Amino acid sequence: MAVLHWTSSVVSWLLALLAVLRHATPPVSARVTATWIDVEDHEAIIVGRNASRDRGWLQNATNIAHTAGLRFAADAQVGWAFAGNSADPTRPVHQQVMDIVDEITLMDYFSLCSTTEPEGPAGRCNPLQAMYLAAPWISYASFLATTRNHSVLLDIGVSLGSSHGGIQSELDLEVFLNSLGFLHGEQGGENIHNYAVFENGGYEAMAKAAPCPVTDKVCAGPASTRPARAIWWYGLLHEPNSSPPHAVNMVLNATEQHRIIDWCKARHVTELYIDQWSSTIQEIQASFEEFVDRADAAGIDLQLCVLLRLTDCTECRTASSISLWFSI
Repeated sequence: MAVLHWTSSVVSWLLALLAVLRHATPPVSARVTATWIDVEDHEAIIVGRNASRDRGWLQNATNIAHTAGLRFAADAQVGWAFAGNSADPTRPVHQQVMDIVDEITLMDYFSLCSTTEPEGPAGRCNPLQAMYLAAPWISYASFLATTRNHSVLLDIGVSLGSSHGGIQSELDLEVFLNSLGFLHGEQGGENIHNYAVFENGGYEAMAKAAPCPVTDKVCAGPASTRPARAIWWYGLLHEPNSSPPHAVNMVLNATEQHRIIDWCKARHVTELYIDQWSSTIQEIQASFEEFVDRADAAGIDLQLCVLLRLTDCTECRTASSISLWFSI
């Protein structure tokens, strides 16, 4: 995932977004539920020279999202539960971030998967690592809910492919997600909002190469029997092999819209984290708005990316570089 550098442009961008959303009808929360930001710059929050300042910007961004009736979500590193900073050396970083935002997506790149050793159920991914890494976040979410009346939703992320642990088939993924199901019944489990799969390109390729066999009980039956999940959906509005790869330059035609929605419904996808959603080209923007309508009708919520990285305005879409006309 991309690296975020915290600067005041985050707040400027959100203010511009808010100015548009205030005029949107019906209420934005009916279709778009949150804005999300990818926090991978460890030095911004963990290493401490500017940690207090950056937490202030994070709080401002959250407040602005609330004014628009949206949640503010942050992709976060699981290792923050075991790291400190100079802003508050007495508390781990994950608690400092959870004090502020409404939702955390844990970027868990689990390594305990194997096709040759019986590490997990039937030789598949062992869920113990995910449980261990998620435990501090679940525990603190419970504490915040019971003692501070602050609800923080948790999305437990998982990456696909050999580079991040070895989930290389749909069956592996379904078994893995089912193995985590008991967490919902544990203390703090009510704060688990979703599972999150990184990312659409890898997921689609895996599903084509190693689809879920209907002869297996975790794949049989209607899609609604599978664990609900979100997907980081990158490049919704760019031509394949375009340069730069995240350029917003493609009309999302009705055929492709239906294909994406149907593909997601077949896998019980209930939410998409969208990195591209605004264009100065009217036809492109209109096609995205059609997609919002179709996703909403299919019961798929959307989170809109606020920033990925400020150094690449093709991705970051700052208020000065593009129009934020977005009639939801």
